[in-house]
Amino acid sequence: RIAGVLGGGLKEQFFAVYGSQLTACAGVHDTLLDGAEYWEIGWVASHPRHRGKGLGVQVTAAALSAALELPRRPIVLRTDDFRLPAIKVYLKLGFTPLLDHPSYPERWRLISSRLGPGYEV
Repeated sequence: RIAGVLGGGLKEQFFAVYGSQLTACAGVHDTLLDGAEYWEIGWVASHPRHRGKGLGVQVTAAALSAALELPRRPIVLRTDDFRLPAIKVYLKLGFTPLLDHPSYPERWRLISSRLGPGYEV
């Protein structure tokens, strides 16, 4: 775990390593959305040779746990529609889709159909 201040905002980054190789990472960052303060979970990634081992879940859960220990504010996470394995992780961790844009309900309907049973939104 590395914590620090970057550009005036809080940033904590979590890493999974195997030997000396970085295998996965995720962080929590201070961000503003529409003028409101949020904690954002981001920079989630895993090394291609270590995908499918649950490391993304572990580092994302660590970042989420750290965010929950910070002063209370909403927690957001942004991703792309095609990142289905990541979306499954985020839904399992309790994130719920925002449907506040006219395109989102249809996009989430398509995503849900591609995620399979148990991931209906």
